[in-house]
Amino acid sequence: IQIPAEEVAQFPNKPEEKTSPLGLALNERLKGKEYDFILVEHSMRIYNSIKNTSKMIYHLHCDVDDENFRPKAVAREIINNSYCTLSVSEYTANSMNKIVESEKNKVLYNCVDFKVFNPENVDNKFVKEFKEKNNISEDDFCFIFSGRIHPNKGVLELVTAFKRLREENENVKLIIIGKPDFGKNDETPYTKELKEVSKDMQNDIIFTGFVEH
Repeated sequence: IQIPAEEVAQFPNKPEEKTSPLGLALNERLKGKEYDFILVEHSMRIYNSIKNTSKMIYHLHCDVDDENFRPKAVAREIINNSYCTLSVSEYTANSMNKIVESEKNKVLYNCVDFKVFNPENVDNKFVKEFKEKNNISEDDFCFIFSGRIHPNKGVLELVTAFKRLREENENVKLIIIGKPDFGKNDETPYTKELKEVSKDMQNDIIFTGFVEH
């Protein structure tokens, strides 16, 4: 389901109630509909926004001691009410089991579809044009960050470390792929800070913005 931004905007943003406009809009779309499961990606606010939890699978990316799970009653509620939890590691699943030991706490490791991410499928024309556009030579070693541009991801620390490395190595580049929030063309104080810190290395630190799969 793709929900237009204007539809989401009809719902209030009330962090104190631990709900989200997107979750509330999704809940409205699901009323009276048949579906197999709802997969919630580590968002307690979306979890709280959807009323039917019996068909909900909660995908857990972080430790239960993460700020999203304080108090631990939140984790307990998820385990008791959801169909199951899927953790990305044994460690994360065990942290849930320490709160409520349950067969519903399962592990599903992160994985990659090699049919999609396959060196044999590389678009060489795109690579050539990208290198030419960004002055990347065959001798350059490229570091790549791909993800949301957010303080939790450590992008500022990466840029700071790269700048120190660049002082000793001329043939290195840093490519930062992503936007602050999944495909939106927006800027935040954090992205502005990153670009300010990087402005003396504009030829070596490359911000691509959001890139489709």
